[in-house]
Amino acid sequence: MSNMLLIGGAGFIGSAIIKKMKQQNPESKIYVVEPAGANLSRLNGVDVNTFQHSLIDTPHFVEVIERNQIDTVVHLVATLVLGSNYSD
Repeated sequence: MSNMLLIGGAGFIGSAIIKKMKQQNPESKIYVVEPAGANLSRLNGVDVNTFQHSLIDTPHFVEVIERNQIDTVVHLVATLVLGSNYSD
């Protein structure tokens, strides 16, 4: 069994990964970190633990990883918004 943390896991890609992982390994423990106010509706009905916290708070990530014995971290946060560019 693995303990996985998905940063940005409530988005389109993250939620699809989580649902597939839970189908293949229902015993796995999955944790999701999203910024406060993020829409978590894609994870409704899925057995995950969610944390809504600032994504720039590194000590919080360390605490979540250590406390939950996370062995895999998947980073799915994007910085660009459709229709924008790097200078925006």
